[in-house]
Amino acid sequence: MTRPMIALLLSAAPALAGEPGPVCGQKPVLRLVAETLQRAGQPAWIEPGSVGEAPGPRPGLVNCAVRVHRPFHDTNARGRLPLETVSVYQYTLELRRNGVFLQPAL
Repeated sequence: MTRPMIALLLSAAPALAGEPGPVCGQKPVLRLVAETLQRAGQPAWIEPGSVGEAPGPRPGLVNCAVRVHRPFHDTNARGRLPLETVSVYQYTLELRRNGVFLQPAL
């Protein structure tokens, strides 16, 4: 009975210790992603907690993905009520000494 509890505590230990979460989910990075989407003319909001992260092809690169909600209007089906599409926005972060650089995926 104590083993599952110990395993649960060990798995939560980094979060309890105050260590930062994934680099893809840090607020400055998500703000940069939101600015990139707005510059592209796409009103959107990023769903909190929907960040995925995987190692990149070489050291210093991190592949990231977030769930993005975009409003659109279909006046034939719903009149003035906005509808919403949900998609995944993928990007790569390059970690350098002088900062973090975002490279949108094609």
